[in-house]
Amino acid sequence: MPLDKAVEAVRTLALGSYVRRLPSGTGRSALPPDVEVQYLRLPSGGGEEELTHGAHLFVGDRLLVRITNRSAEREAADAVIAVSGAMREDVLACYPALDPAAVHVVHNGIDTRLYRPDHGTDALVRHGIDPTRPYVLFVGRITRQKGVPHLLRAVRDIDPGAQVVLCAGAPDTPEIDREFRELFEELSRVRTGVFWIPRMLPRPEVIQLLTRAAVFVCPSVYEPLGIVNLEAMACGTPVVASRVGGIPEVVDDGRTGVLVDVDEEFETRLARALDTVLGDPAVGRRMGEAGRERAVGEFGWDTVARRTAALYEEILKRA
Repeated sequence: MPLDKAVEAVRTLALGSYVRRLPSGTGRSALPPDVEVQYLRLPSGGGEEELTHGAHLFVGDRLLVRITNRSAEREAADAVIAVSGAMREDVLACYPALDPAAVHVVHNGIDTRLYRPDHGTDALVRHGIDPTRPYVLFVGRITRQKGVPHLLRAVRDIDPGAQVVLCAGAPDTPEIDREFRELFEELSRVRTGVFWIPRMLPRPEVIQLLTRAAVFVCPSVYEPLGIVNLEAMACGTPVVASRVGGIPEVVDDGRTGVLVDVDEEFETRLARALDTVLGDPAVGRRMGEAGRERAVGEFGWDTVARRTAALYEEILKRA
């Protein structure tokens, strides 16, 4: 199989891919049928829905992970690629028959040529955000996994001079949608400068919002890796994020941002971490610069592609 096709097959996946030995003479025009990626999402309301991305089951804030319902095939794979060390542990826990030596970590990456600082203000002005005031930015779906209710409660008590910008849409369920709207209304009553942008924005606007933010916040209760944190870092913005899943493999605590334990004090600790960054712009700038350097050096597509290609080469040599 052409290595460029192999890289393309795994580089955008949210969970992991399963690689088998391939027959000779594989065509270059498409991936062969025996390279297969399946994800299973089990909504808390019951039922099964196959997706092309993601594999998450939540009961409240508790996550149960299943990768596929065809474990025999996965356990026969020559290699399993997980997008983080945390995901690797989940894979091994789900499939104890897997040889740990066959489960490899290749982190997801981003195009750091696209995600780079843009210090313009037109996108801010377009959405009514005051460019002269610092703001906390969230970008993500309205789901339990993303921890949005925790965030809306946490930011009630942060620095009153800071704005809060929520690029949040696509609620998973009517219940989480209703909860989000109620919490947003409550938040808007107790502080000024709260903005909700429910629609998906063009990438250039997102990049500008990321760049101009005083701090990006990721309150997820679970993330296989957390690509959005990489996008913020690539734009030179410090990150405050939960210490779960693969996030600690992206955000270097104390250097590119601040990590917060998800426990009974999560919302209080999250607010404190945000205030720490908001209260010292010089520290925020240093974190942002270090984040950009880390995103380019460790998570750029050239780096990820080399790691992926090397693994495929290794597998093909065994065939």
